[in-house]
Amino acid sequence: MKKSRQQEIEELQEKVFGKGAPKRNIPTSMNEMMEQARKAQIDLEKVEKTNSYLNDLLAQQIKDMQEMNIEIPSSSLEAFQKEMEQDIKKENISHSLATLEDVLQANVIGQEVAIQALVKALKRPTLIKNEANESLNSILVLGPKGSGKHELVEEAAKHLNASIVTLDLSKYATQEAENIWIQDIYAAISKPGSILLFDNPESCFSGFLPVLTEFFKTGRILLKKRYKENKGQLQEATTSLVSDALDTLSAQGHYLFLVTDLKKNKIVDLLGIEFMNSLSDIVETTSMETSKQAWIQKEIRTLKEKSETLFETEIDDSLQTYYVNKYNPSLGIHSFELTSQEILHALSQYRLENSDVQKIRLYYQEDCQIEVSGKQMPLFSFVSKVESVDIESIKKELNDIVGLQEVKKYVLSLEDNFRIQKLREKQGLKTASVSKHMIFTGNPGTGKTTIARLIAQYLRAIGILSGGQLIEVTRADLVGKYVGHTAPLTMQVIQSAVGGVLFIDEAYSLFRGKEDSFGLECIDTIVKAIEDYRDNLIVILAGYKKEMNDFLESNSGLKSRFPNIIDFKDYTAEELVQISCSIAKSKDYYISEECKQPLFEYYEKIQNDKNKMSGNGRLARNKVEEAILKQSSRLIHEENPNLQELLLCDFQLDESSFVQ
Repeated sequence: MKKSRQQEIEELQEKVFGKGAPKRNIPTSMNEMMEQARKAQIDLEKVEKTNSYLNDLLAQQIKDMQEMNIEIPSSSLEAFQKEMEQDIKKENISHSLATLEDVLQANVIGQEVAIQALVKALKRPTLIKNEANESLNSILVLGPKGSGKHELVEEAAKHLNASIVTLDLSKYATQEAENIWIQDIYAAISKPGSILLFDNPESCFSGFLPVLTEFFKTGRILLKKRYKENKGQLQEATTSLVSDALDTLSAQGHYLFLVTDLKKNKIVDLLGIEFMNSLSDIVETTSMETSKQAWIQKEIRTLKEKSETLFETEIDDSLQTYYVNKYNPSLGIHSFELTSQEILHALSQYRLENSDVQKIRLYYQEDCQIEVSGKQMPLFSFVSKVESVDIESIKKELNDIVGLQEVKKYVLSLEDNFRIQKLREKQGLKTASVSKHMIFTGNPGTGKTTIARLIAQYLRAIGILSGGQLIEVTRADLVGKYVGHTAPLTMQVIQSAVGGVLFIDEAYSLFRGKEDSFGLECIDTIVKAIEDYRDNLIVILAGYKKEMNDFLESNSGLKSRFPNIIDFKDYTAEELVQISCSIAKSKDYYISEECKQPLFEYYEKIQNDKNKMSGNGRLARNKVEEAILKQSSRLIHEENPNLQELLLCDFQLDESSFVQ
């Protein structure tokens, strides 16, 4: 149906001036335009006359005051100027709040209810006058990971022209971070930004949480010590005579936001029911599964805008399939952002190598493809990547390890569980996340470190871990030398292992009795970190069987968090012969047949007599390396020597040769 002229005018007004703006009379003919221009000219002349009159009047008043020797205090002028600025700011915010919901609905997809709740929360201070040092409002934003919580707050801040100061509470994970915690809050409230956002409360040191809840409830933090301000930093006041010392921090007109992935019952467990009841507003986002396709389309539009700085880009609808395939439910909408970053990186690399190309077509066919002048090529062929180790090669390496059948069986079972949980996740079922932290018991040289390294690579390859690195440490790397040193040192090591495996050898040495406060602090920090990084960190504790059993009793939380206890049995003599042959082969040697029975008898005696101190695999490695050295001395005097064969005479197979 054809639109009337009036309808077209009204739609144009709405686009230019915004929805809900007062209607303006738009001229529809040249005569009307001329008449309105004439009236505008008359109005302008009236305004100019009025301004001239007011300026003359103001100048006369100032002259009169000067003649009466009345001075205008500069402080009064400054106060008047500030008052005017505040009035203008309030008027701007009021106008922005009126259009906020429409802006958020256009930019944040699938969160209509959360948007309405956020708009109400931001409007509330305009209805209730707060004291200058109080918070404007305390707002809890919760919802599934990747559902757009941060995007919602950021879009609102952008429209309101307000900056966000974010405090990641995971950075204050130990009591030793108290001074940094107070300094950061002081710096945050001192900034002119209107929004102070606290993130990851579940990872914060429990002793700071009551301070956080009080801040949200009252807008104030009562400090344990008195401080004075010096160049933007707080310094502890060493005397009570400091007149302007601070003993309280106040929110000073900021909005306070707490953003978390936790569900309501978990927040109650963490912060208490009084905290929940004290909040005026709770904004809850929902899973974005139903709006996933709309988010993909929005992200592709953004991709096209960004890629236009490189090429004239045509993006085929088939590219949506690539985004669907790359989607990670645990990342939510951030998964799409990462996919776009990956594509833009490859496009920029192609641009650097092909400066003359102006137009490209981007599409999906088994993988991202790029078409230039009819020529098609894989997009990511222009980017060099360090590929992760192939699963099959890891399985082969694991299978080639001599013995350890039970260990191998357990490691391979992790992939089966991971795949089933992924299927459940895709079907919308709850996932049963089993603890993958482990305890390796056994004597030295039984392959514990080797298996830990393979587990790190294997879990990276199947998608459980993001990095796959192995961080191997002992007590000396974790426990500090003075009070307040242990927790930060332990956290530093743990954070370096996030995405991979933290392997703590001789873990029983962390506990040296109830008087060992440093060791107990280290254990407590590890136990907490296991919860904080449960989705992307595996901790393996290793040591002798008896000592590890005693160690588990040192902390009530250890046993439940390390349900997977794997015993690495000593190698048999036959297995040690196989290991010796394997080590020789890896060095491009081989052991002659005449050596195998004597080697077997030697290893059997050592394993039976020495047991715990035998060395196991290390014993086999030492014997092969000794043989290689003796072979070198033997071959130097021979003509046409066999450089690969190790003979019986190269091995010293008496007990005196055993290296402890």
